[in-house]
Amino acid sequence: MGLTYIVNSGEVEIIDCDPMGKEHLLGVLHPPDIFGEVGAICCRLQSYIYRTKNMRQILRLKTTTLIKEMQAQMPDNSSILNSFL
Repeated sequence: MGLTYIVNSGEVEIIDCDPMGKEHLLGVLHPPDIFGEVGAICCRLQSYIYRTKNMRQILRLKTTTLIKEMQAQMPDNSSILNSFL
């Protein structure tokens, strides 16, 4: 299973590449944003490149741990899953 990341400090850029390899900035993540969760939960490769923009601290969370916590907190689980739809 994959990993989910939580931005604890600093900024992380979300980048997409076109077929010619040109990078396009889609957005910037700030604390306490997360990324990698959709690919991890749905067992898919990441769709975008995530690059740190400045000094940062990123927390790494195993998907199995994320899923366990979601199962333990069922009301929160529904909210989390609905946000993906």
